[in-house]
Amino acid sequence: MALPLADAAGFTGTMLSVVSIISHFIDFLILLGVLFPPIAGIIMVDYYVLRTHRTLLDAMPERYTLPDAA
Repeated sequence: MALPLADAAGFTGTMLSVVSIISHFIDFLILLGVLFPPIAGIIMVDYYVLRTHRTLLDAMPERYTLPDAA
């Protein structure tokens, strides 16, 4: 006895393949590949090169714990 959810998922996947959703999915993956690497680059430069987080870390008390509000 097949599960109704599995039947629905199988039917949905079959219908999506019939309407060629894969061409749109590839476009979506290309969009992700264009958008996320620059964002990751900005985050990495901020962390490793600019070190803007250091002012917050240097302001921590000597016990090296985060404030209670965090």
